Amino acid sequence: FWDQWPLLLDMFDRCRTWQGIPEAGCWPDCDMLPLGHIGIRSVDGGGADRWTRFTRDEQLTMMSLWSIFRSPLIFGGELRDCDEWTLSLLTNKEVLRLNQDSHGAKEILRQGNLIVWTAEAADQSRYAALFNVGDSELPVSLSVDDIGLPGFTSGTELWNETPAELAGDVLQTNIPSHGVRLYRFY
Repeated sequence: FWDQWPLLLDMFDRCRTWQGIPEAGCWPDCDMLPLGHIGIRSVDGGGADRWTRFTRDEQLTMMSLWSIFRSPLIFGGELRDCDEWTLSLLTNKEVLRLNQDSHGAKEILRQGNLIVWTAEAADQSRYAALFNVGDSELPVSLSVDDIGLPGFTSGTELWNETPAELAGDVLQTNIPSHGVRLYRFY
């Protein structure tokens, strides 16, 4: 697995195939996280010294998919050279909590360029990851019932720590190309 969008896009199909398998003692591995400075002695691309080719939105998508699926988070870069952005991806406490403590992750919706995964938390809250696998921004307006979250009236987007935009029982957001909105609903 290298830092190329087609390879990341393929992981959505693999995770859908493997859904239901992650449990104590059994963690399907989506592979390393090619983030930050990864090309010190790279065998990919002629051995050049380089940073990840993933855009920031693609990096958020990868971290969100790996986390909600509960894949082991194995960093594939040079830790000593991490910039603030890369460190923020690896140290987001709420995203790490999702990866470590959630259960029941599943793909609940695949419609055009929108893919939605949900998972349950031990405290009865729920997670939802809304992915845009398309090449342009995607406006989204979804009933919480349609994404398996009936009765939830508030939430937080975990990457930017902002409240979920809920109008009644409808979640509204815009998702950038190859991007994600990752929520915890209460």
